[in-house]
Amino acid sequence: MKIKKLLPLSILIASLSVTGCANFFNNIVSPNVPTPTGTEPLTLQYTIEDLFDRNLYGIDCFPSVGDTKTLLIPVYFDDSDKWIGANYKDNVIEDLNTVFNGTSQETGYESVKSYYTKMSNGKLNVTATISDWYHDSNSAYYYGKESDFSNLTSLIKKATDWYFNTHEDSRKDYDYDNNGVLDGVIFIYAAPDYEQLGISSYSNFWAFTSWLQDTNNPANITKPVLNQYIWASYDFMYSMDKDAKARTGSTYGGGDTSHCKLDAHTYIHEFGHILGLEDLYDYGSKSYTPAGVFSMQDYNVGSHDPFSTIALGWTEVIVPTETVTVELKSFQDSHQVILLTNNYTGSVFDEYLLVELYTPTGLNAFDSTYSYRNKFPTGSALPGVRVWHIDARLATLSFTGGKTYYHGITTSPTSRQTGLNNPLYTWAWSNSYEGDMVSILDGIEEGNVRDYNIVQLIRDEKRSTYRPRDYLTFANLFTATETFNIETFKNQFVNGTMLNNGTEFKWTFKVNSVSLEKANITFTLEK
Repeated sequence: MKIKKLLPLSILIASLSVTGCANFFNNIVSPNVPTPTGTEPLTLQYTIEDLFDRNLYGIDCFPSVGDTKTLLIPVYFDDSDKWIGANYKDNVIEDLNTVFNGTSQETGYESVKSYYTKMSNGKLNVTATISDWYHDSNSAYYYGKESDFSNLTSLIKKATDWYFNTHEDSRKDYDYDNNGVLDGVIFIYAAPDYEQLGISSYSNFWAFTSWLQDTNNPANITKPVLNQYIWASYDFMYSMDKDAKARTGSTYGGGDTSHCKLDAHTYIHEFGHILGLEDLYDYGSKSYTPAGVFSMQDYNVGSHDPFSTIALGWTEVIVPTETVTVELKSFQDSHQVILLTNNYTGSVFDEYLLVELYTPTGLNAFDSTYSYRNKFPTGSALPGVRVWHIDARLATLSFTGGKTYYHGITTSPTSRQTGLNNPLYTWAWSNSYEGDMVSILDGIEEGNVRDYNIVQLIRDEKRSTYRPRDYLTFANLFTATETFNIETFKNQFVNGTMLNNGTEFKWTFKVNSVSLEKANITFTLEK
């Protein structure tokens, strides 16, 4: 399932006034970076929260660590009784509580809470406050079309104000990082998504994450304001079968409860967005699959990829500095991951390869067993070594005289290193080849920047290219006796045997053995 993620400031991207394309900020980071030993796990410098603190678009992200709360407001339209009968409204509230706060046993899969507690190794424990219904006097169709987006914006503002004006909760209870912005509000609307309605023009009836970016209502520490939010249908909890009929009185269902009691896949994916994660699928018509589709921010299935967990501060990395043999444990069991680089900066916002032991266990287990919605890919039923090419470098920009200037690529989202008065940052690339989400540097930087991906799966397939269309299978994984070197797999790198940053990649490795528990891998640094 493709999730519609709206970024209203895409218009601002198109109107950038740009000067200065030299990459003179490349690989500048704080000098206080621990030296890797080759065997000890390290925490990389910066997290996504550091990026969002100085983000070009003025958007916020949900804290990735702590015992946090999010607010969920269900919205009932004037005509919602067509889809959720009046006698079924309490059922939906009960099911929302289970989908967001329940246990894996209660959902039969995972809830948002149980998923992220496991995915973060217990570092993030989020609880959703489920409000009673907000009753809106307008028909659902008043908000459905893209041209009606201003109506939708007005609705979520009113619903937020209604909640805090009629409930004892304080806005500050939902500003865990104390930055004057509500950490993220979830709106579940009582209408089916547009696919279930069969009305493609009602594209607002989908699941997406967006930001108000309201300059007239800036951050307020004493009265935190609404900015980021999730908008999603109730129907993603249910299958279009007896489950939906029994719980809502109608058969509309955009989820899949074939093998679980309630379906949280879509809500888990969207929560990844308010944590600051990007979509990993291609928004364009060519439908490339750079990340291999089997990960939560790609096609809504499986666990998050290792880069996402590193960037959220949940995972340490082992950084080899010389030839070494490593017993790599299953990522699902241990969060162990190997980072390979010629030039270690200690920054998560850099270019490198990640090596993990993929297993069909943990948060991969459910979607490696069952095909989501009977059409989505299942994860490999066998273990193997999964290799990721990460290019998470940032574009540095500043505002002067009403214009936005581009200053180059950096690995550090801080003002100290750049010397600029007001530097702002965003991802330099995206996983989309075309469309609204294409790289901000398309047409600015030289080279095939549309083909540079933040997260790309390197397939164990010599014929694969950097424009893949295949889904992750066991054949993509590196198994016993198989080897990796960039010469053999150069077709999957935009610049052949060179990385995107123009440097040679000197690491090779051989997989000696693989099991569900561990992989024995020898990493070799070519001199």
